[in-house]
Amino acid sequence: MRRSASPVVPGRPGRRSVVLGVAGLLTGSLAGCSVRLEDDAPAIPLVPTRESVPAENALLWLLADSRRLSLSTRSAVYQEQVAVLRSALHRAGIPIETLDGAIAGAGGSTSATETPAAQPSATRPSAAQTSATQTSATQTSATQTSATLTSASPSASAPPASPGAALDRIEELRRCGPGVFPVVMSLLAQRWAAVTIAGEPLPEPMLEEGSGRIWRYPALAREFAVLTQPAVYALEVVSAQSRDDSREVAIEALSTLRLLAREQDVRAAGTTPPPDLGYALPFRVDSEESAAALARHVLATLLSGYGALLSTVTGSAQEDAARDVVTWIGSVSWLGQAWGLAPQAFPGTGPGA
Repeated sequence: MRRSASPVVPGRPGRRSVVLGVAGLLTGSLAGCSVRLEDDAPAIPLVPTRESVPAENALLWLLADSRRLSLSTRSAVYQEQVAVLRSALHRAGIPIETLDGAIAGAGGSTSATETPAAQPSATRPSAAQTSATQTSATQTSATQTSATLTSASPSASAPPASPGAALDRIEELRRCGPGVFPVVMSLLAQRWAAVTIAGEPLPEPMLEEGSGRIWRYPALAREFAVLTQPAVYALEVVSAQSRDDSREVAIEALSTLRLLAREQDVRAAGTTPPPDLGYALPFRVDSEESAAALARHVLATLLSGYGALLSTVTGSAQEDAARDVVTWIGSVSWLGQAWGLAPQAFPGTGPGA
């Protein structure tokens, strides 16, 4: 006798199908209701949370600090720093709402423009004063940025903004991601130059403890030294052609570049090739005016060269080199302004670099 076949039971959904279906319903409900997940919102089951980018808190502080400086100085330099840094951090993965929150916390928002104030200049030689007026690339760039700033007054209870404050946080900022490292280091170099021009002492974190330190990757430092060598030769020519106050400024610039070249060779473990006996000059130098023009040309070229090398400093090399590259770029920016170059929001990496 044959046993009759059991009736077919309709298939029931598995546990995995149920979980996935619930997740889909939750996601659809959130999207349909236009729910926006803020960074400080409570965690919602099955919805992934955003991971912070490296050194995010320090980077948000730097953005707010730039905003405070733009409000207190009305300088196009700091306005440009806010706009460019905001865009760079957004590309790095920080939500725009978080960035605008940091800006608003410092005073104001990002919907209208501010009127830039004249930027104070460094002491410059008399020959540079008689030269043609330099066009400020930073002011032009600041008017072209997509994120411009509203006029607002800093809080009366907030401490006064200082360019040196950002240098105090270099230990944190040097751990930022490689995508924003050149922008951050260039910005800090501007702060270094501003502090030096103002005659203020550098913050403690910027002071080198050991002058004989060698970089973990000496070849990176050697590239900086190779760029500095022809600039030293050019400033020797400038010094020889300068007189009176201009000569004093030229000698100071020459001494600074020689110091940078020696320090860079130390960081490169002494592997820098010896400098040539002479280098070709871009034009004939036979007067104080042409000597001043050569100084501006050489310092602008060196600044751009240093800035281009920032992208080669990545990974563990960032923490090793950050303090040095800020000092080197800041030094050349300071010297350039003494000869009449316009201050830059991002020395070596900004417009015109």
